Amino acid sequence: MNRTVIVIIASLIAALYLTILNVWHPLIGIGVVEKNGDVVVNDLYEFGWAKKHGIHIHDQVLKVDGKPPLSHFTVREYKTIEQAKTITIQRENQIQTLTVDYRSHGTEQWLYYIILPTGFFLFAVNLSVFLLRLRPDDKSATVLIYLLLLTGVCYISASLSAKHAPFGRQVFSGVFLMLPPLFLHFVYNYFEKEKKIWFAKKIVFSLYGFNFVMFVASLISLSLIHI
Repeated sequence: MNRTVIVIIASLIAALYLTILNVWHPLIGIGVVEKNGDVVVNDLYEFGWAKKHGIHIHDQVLKVDGKPPLSHFTVREYKTIEQAKTITIQRENQIQTLTVDYRSHGTEQWLYYIILPTGFFLFAVNLSVFLLRLRPDDKSATVLIYLLLLTGVCYISASLSAKHAPFGRQVFSGVFLMLPPLFLHFVYNYFEKEKKIWFAKKIVFSLYGFNFVMFVASLISLSLIHI
């Protein structure tokens, strides 16, 4: 099977899985701060679930998924509440537990985090298939196909990165790092075909190597992921 066809199929599988994760995990959109041992809401994202479900700044978070909020990894590591199913808050003397599920997406979340990224990815796949049929042996077309597909996957995984989904963050980090060298690789092949050399090919492959090392480092070091 042609290597480019394998890349198209792999990107389709990755995009489908990322889209499913996006649907099942809405953006909660709560920023928190710790005050005297209490976890308090200090920010609400514009399109987040929390802003549309009656959570206010200065509310105290008592539990996340039935446990103390600081035990939840997004609270502990990112000072946000994401990837949660239930949130218990206290406002003055009132305590309520709210449930977050896949039906909690607002209209804006469906549009910006699911429909538009998925639409762009499908456009990238269609254009990639067209280029593959039109120029199956053209090196510039092949690199452009890779660039289009990875851009589409990056777009879909970006919202998962905002939601602090571990798999989405890893995909976004790796793919985003590879986009600049892919673009330079396409430019190099295009000018090479026109018998013009703008920059040395070793620059492109040096960037590939550097970004691969950075991606591997980000997987084994939480501090690098944060950076």
